[in-house]
Amino acid sequence: MKSIDVSQLSYPSMKEVAENMSQLAQNGEKPKTAMKGGIWVIREGITPVELYCYLNARFGPPNGIQMLFRSDDSDNLIHWHYTFNYKDETIEIMCMTFRLEIIHSIEFDSPSDAKVEFIKDLKKDFSVYGKNISKFRDKIEKWQLFINPFFRIKSVIEHQLEKLEALKIEELEPLSYPSSAEDLEKLKDRMNHAGELYIEATALGLNIRMLAPVYAESFINLIIFLLAEDDIKTDKRMYDSIVRQQIDIRIKGLHRNCKGFFQAVDYNNTEACKAFHTLMNNRNDLLHGNVDPKKLAYETVYFDGKIPLFNDYRNFSFYSWEASIRNVTPDLAIGDYQVVQDLIAHILICLEDNIRAEVCRFLETKDPGWNESTKRPGILFPSHLVDMFPKFEDEEFNKRVN
Repeated sequence: MKSIDVSQLSYPSMKEVAENMSQLAQNGEKPKTAMKGGIWVIREGITPVELYCYLNARFGPPNGIQMLFRSDDSDNLIHWHYTFNYKDETIEIMCMTFRLEIIHSIEFDSPSDAKVEFIKDLKKDFSVYGKNISKFRDKIEKWQLFINPFFRIKSVIEHQLEKLEALKIEELEPLSYPSSAEDLEKLKDRMNHAGELYIEATALGLNIRMLAPVYAESFINLIIFLLAEDDIKTDKRMYDSIVRQQIDIRIKGLHRNCKGFFQAVDYNNTEACKAFHTLMNNRNDLLHGNVDPKKLAYETVYFDGKIPLFNDYRNFSFYSWEASIRNVTPDLAIGDYQVVQDLIAHILICLEDNIRAEVCRFLETKDPGWNESTKRPGILFPSHLVDMFPKFEDEEFNKRVN
């Protein structure tokens, strides 16, 4: 056979499909598609949504046996499954997350050419059912996946914290003063190694401390995005004015501007909020590179004219790298992160239980969805991904996957 005549596809009911599978199982037989034919893996030429709309408009809802086993959500290995009879043969069309699979029991002269022709013929047939396809497509919801800024920043900070802790800066031995030329040569190598570690630690500590305020703001803005009162959501100017307020004002107004708060956030009296307020007061020095000798000072030195008079004995450890990490030490970086975590925990406690559970799920979602027509956010997919390829006992059949 050269190809498939799409007009000859017939659509058995799900009951017929299930009864046929049950009968095969009772007789100890295998489906035709497991004994001959092959598998077409499709990742181009036709999209899952256009094929699904066409099949639904022409035949009806998916009738494949896998529809009996799928859970009523998007967390499935096989999202939809159609079974068709074609003359005396069987064709199964299944959609996974990453591809379409067409399993058939037909022996073609050239399977690759037949696959290409089948896709072309399907797309040509779209025009025949164009009105029904458009009508069906109007019924399905359109969602846009978008990046969750809170999740992204949280992931970056935690990745940097892991790298910072792995450096184990606190375990570096102090550099002792050399007592010979040989010691001095060894000291150079040790200083270079320690310097590289401290530069990395300084970069990570500085990044974490600068991101901590952004991390907090992304959380507050996400709360407002998810829970803002309807009159605020529908009024862009009002919504924008709220998210542009000073962050302490935003936090204090959460219970008034958002749904789901059973109590106000006691910003002025709660220790978590006080610590966060201190963090925000210090943010400008880090974010804008402010020069404040008092805050950045690390030693006192005296001069008699141009003669330096040191207040302490200097050592190689301090002047090679320890001074560089002042104000961005691992302890300070971890501390800033914990301050934000404590603030987040306190605000979540102020939410009603059911609302808190939904918000927490959203916080942990990397790629949530947005329905523009209903102005509704949603969690469309689980955080994990699943995939598989079938493997048949017949090795020759396994080779007929293309």
